Amino acid sequence: MEFFLTFIVPIIIGVTVGLVLMAIKDYYTAKITGLDRESFQQNMRKGQLIDMRPAKTTKQGKIKGARQFKIGQLTSKNQTKVRRDLPVYLYHQSIFKAKRAARRLSLNGFADVYYLNTPYKNE
Repeated sequence: MEFFLTFIVPIIIGVTVGLVLMAIKDYYTAKITGLDRESFQQNMRKGQLIDMRPAKTTKQGKIKGARQFKIGQLTSKNQTKVRRDLPVYLYHQSIFKAKRAARRLSLNGFADVYYLNTPYKNE
């Protein structure tokens, strides 16, 4: 029991604290920008426009020229279909999902990542 308290517990606490600090560092080092609807519409043609909504929702209407990606495809480490040197503009029905995908892209090396900070509604 003394071995457990002396060696194992401090190791578990140290690893946990290290993981929490890494997560906090990643959260604050991501360079993403939320845009309102007007700014998004003015700037979306300057880069790559990506629709992350499910396929059945996309059929109801999407922005012309937008490319369809699932969130998992977009943020996987081996994806090569999105260029890293051009700005990326993301939109989704859920602001939380758009922001999470933008943060992942930024941490994966994308320089300029923007997301629509209002839910996208088919108009």
